[in-house]
Amino acid sequence: MSQPSATPTDPPGPPTAGPPRWRRWLLRFGVGGFVLLLLAGVTAVGTEYYTSRPHFCGSCHIMHPYYDGWSKDVHSEEANVRCVDCHYAPGEQHTLRAKFRGLSQVTSYFSGRAGAGRPKAHVNDASCMTSGCHNPDEFMTKEHKMGNVTFTHTKHLDPESENLLRRQSEQAQLRAKLLRELGAERFAAVDVMARDMRHAEERNRRLNQWVAEQTLSAMREDIVAYGDLVHLELRVDQLKGLKCSSCHQFDPSLNEHFSVAQTTCFTCHFTNQPFNANTGRCLSCHEPPAGPVPVHYGRELAGEAPTSVPTTGITMDHATILANNVNCVSCHAELIHGTGQVARRDCQNCHDQERFVKDFDGRTTEVVRAYHRVHAAGQHARCNDCHQTIEHRLTEVAAGGDLEALLAPVRQDCQHCHPDHHREQVQLLLGQGGLPGEVPGVPNPMSGSRATCKACHTQHGEDPKGDLVVTSTLASCRGCHGEEYEQLFDRWKQSIQARLEEAQTLLGRVQERLAAASPAPGRDLNQATRLVSQARQNIHLVASANGIHNKNYALMLLDQAILDLDRASVLLPE
Repeated sequence: MSQPSATPTDPPGPPTAGPPRWRRWLLRFGVGGFVLLLLAGVTAVGTEYYTSRPHFCGSCHIMHPYYDGWSKDVHSEEANVRCVDCHYAPGEQHTLRAKFRGLSQVTSYFSGRAGAGRPKAHVNDASCMTSGCHNPDEFMTKEHKMGNVTFTHTKHLDPESENLLRRQSEQAQLRAKLLRELGAERFAAVDVMARDMRHAEERNRRLNQWVAEQTLSAMREDIVAYGDLVHLELRVDQLKGLKCSSCHQFDPSLNEHFSVAQTTCFTCHFTNQPFNANTGRCLSCHEPPAGPVPVHYGRELAGEAPTSVPTTGITMDHATILANNVNCVSCHAELIHGTGQVARRDCQNCHDQERFVKDFDGRTTEVVRAYHRVHAAGQHARCNDCHQTIEHRLTEVAAGGDLEALLAPVRQDCQHCHPDHHREQVQLLLGQGGLPGEVPGVPNPMSGSRATCKACHTQHGEDPKGDLVVTSTLASCRGCHGEEYEQLFDRWKQSIQARLEEAQTLLGRVQERLAAASPAPGRDLNQATRLVSQARQNIHLVASANGIHNKNYALMLLDQAILDLDRASVLLPE
């Protein structure tokens, strides 16, 4: 069987050339990279969308109370405002800085460092004042009702408001008047006392004492008013550092996300202020109730239990009270609880170096202004971060037991009725309060043994009104000095009394001559008046303080008083 013959074919040609291998790999990488980039973009957009939702913020356990507060807040229920709308400044949300902030918070959360304190989530004012939220052109002048208080932002935040400009003008005019009438040296002394950061009542006491020493009673009101205006200037300057979040804060007690922290109002208005005066003046904020108000709650009628409903039909009208110029403190002395003071230890919670608190004890308005500029304006500190809390509330007296709370603030404040009641005794013990500087300060020698008032005042007794007091006795002296000290004590008392009577008699005679004197050539009645005033103060100090509290200093003051009266007598016509 024969083999079939082979079919002729074309000779094999060269192999077909495909794309180079590197190009194929590049194409694969490009497609893969594009897919990955697309996935990354979708993931980023999805992540951005998911993490910007309030529910994501609330998924962190330390954020539960804040999320719960937001969910019941007007920003959530009515305006549908998200967390990121407020906690990022406008245009900040999609920046790298914002992302790194978010990463740092996530890191803190998973590392366990979060939750040790309040989250520092500051809200930029620009987030609040956008045209879609609180348009400043409308919101700043809008009146807001807070109980019976009408509040406007302009009054507090606009340094060019009519009220603030008027106060600044008053201070400038009064400063010029005092500088002109007192002279540079004496005005500088007033200015130093006016800028001291003491309570207003203590500051005014020092100013009044200086006025008496300088025999400037005609200028007393202007000098005290200048001190008030200096401190008002400080408070106005502090307003410049306020942020929206200075007053609007999360309230953990109410679980409200961005409520008004009224303690901020109270700190600004009441710290270092007397009741119903200056920034603490009641009618600056409150409108008195209109119409009759029932009084005499909780009174018992025959056979009836106490009730919160008035049983006598007696009412009062605030319009009548105001017309008769009755001070609000008469019925509302218990309204302010706390002082708002800042203690050195509060500063040392953050600052452990002495240089940060070196000016604290002697702080002036300038020092406090600098503190606020750094902490409130620069570091977003809130009032209660430094100041003790002040509460402002009405004590209900519907039940008899509440009357104790009503009277407690006055009972605890002896100086309300007895302002600095033992000031003269303390001054004499310390060797202070006398005039002029020629009399050196000589503290009571007992101070060297660390003895205080309680060393001598050991016997319970009664004052002329029959009230219980703690008096001094010779038995206290004998316990330390022995029996022979009684005779020495009696001699001291007799010598002081004799010298005091001599000075008082001479003072009476010279005052009569001064009152009858008329100016004459070569006679300086102003100098005589100054000497008599100086002697009168020294005599008053010894008489009021009981000279035995510091025998040596008392006798020196009386000797100085007699010398001044003799000098004054020479200047007066016969």
